[in-house]
Amino acid sequence: MGWFVPTCLVVHPPRPLGRLGTGVGTDPTPSLPHGSSTIRGSNFVRRRLETMWRTTMALSNATAKPDGKTRPERLERDPAGRLRMARPAKDGWRWYQFRGWNVHYGSMDRRSVSLEMDQEKDTLDEVAEAVALGIERGSEASEETQKAMGTELGTPVVLVHGFGASGYHWRYCAPTLAEKHRVYTPCLLGFGLSDKPKDASYEDGELWREQLVHFLETVVEEPAVLVGNSLGGRTVLHVAATRPDLVRGLVLVNSAGRFEEDKNKASMAEPVEELTALTRIRQWLRMAIQKAVLSFTFLWTKRPARVKQVLEAVYNNQDRIDQSLVDSIVEPALHENAMDTFIKVVGQTRTQTTVNELLRKLQVPTLLLWGMRDPWIRPDKADYIRKLYPQAEFYPLDSGHCPQDDSPEEFVGALTEWMQKL
Repeated sequence: MGWFVPTCLVVHPPRPLGRLGTGVGTDPTPSLPHGSSTIRGSNFVRRRLETMWRTTMALSNATAKPDGKTRPERLERDPAGRLRMARPAKDGWRWYQFRGWNVHYGSMDRRSVSLEMDQEKDTLDEVAEAVALGIERGSEASEETQKAMGTELGTPVVLVHGFGASGYHWRYCAPTLAEKHRVYTPCLLGFGLSDKPKDASYEDGELWREQLVHFLETVVEEPAVLVGNSLGGRTVLHVAATRPDLVRGLVLVNSAGRFEEDKNKASMAEPVEELTALTRIRQWLRMAIQKAVLSFTFLWTKRPARVKQVLEAVYNNQDRIDQSLVDSIVEPALHENAMDTFIKVVGQTRTQTTVNELLRKLQVPTLLLWGMRDPWIRPDKADYIRKLYPQAEFYPLDSGHCPQDDSPEEFVGALTEWMQKL
């Protein structure tokens, strides 16, 4: 995404969630729904739910005890009934430290993909369906239990958001991918719930590259498939080009980044001035004006109505734009450091290493998943990347700038098919 910057809310250390089947901080009695007459009247359903709970607990404890890296995130269904991650609460999903800064991230795998039942919405038929699904999974689990701690949770996949967004922007993709993979959704520094330090430098995007390298080394702990949208695409490309030992595959999703031609044009447009007292004054005035303009831009674009307007301009499927998405962008922007971060990011990432330079170093399997209706980063950019890096595979998507949220079913299908070949 672009144009707006979220913020960091109050940071708390990770803590057990105490939910069904977490194996961490879980109450010794099943967390069953109450308050619904249709559920209360069925002892059969309650007994089957208890069986589901015990089966899930046994699998969780016997095969791979969840820790701070694998605690399940809360799931929900949107108004259309589609499964997705719920927005994190104030204390977030989970955290790790990078250079003393708090970095927020989500993580899930097939142990943690379980929908929490809403006592006010579930009907008896829906509960019965959940019971049947639990029995089916329990049968599969009994075979997996024999493998004990050797349970294979799949190739790790790290999903990196774009400018102004957060790990929540992968809300529809993560649960589906987690059925066969370990999925991570970090918030880059300066965005989402991660810290927005005033002393951070975003020059050339190097900070995000180092953050993601540290995340792969200390949290994921093995080579992963890196998937990045917009600014996140440029970040994962930077990592893959410089640390191929940490990357199994690279997926660029309507990826941002400057080409050499763009950089050369910008250089030609900037007059070469001798550094005199007069030019120093001019530079100071230029920076002051830029800061004023960017400050006004930030204040204008963080308004809910404006955020929704921008989303409508870059999404093909308008029904995917809901209040939860708007809030995930607006609420973080209320942080006291959000404006400073916006000004820094916009001002310091313009002189970055070009895409051409990074592609010349690239040596990992690469896929371009491209929303063909993107008004910002058009399909011709994908064509140019393929020209510079012919080994890259290409899959067009009928969506806008954020295919992972605009058309997640098509996105996950194409991504999963490609990963099977790695």
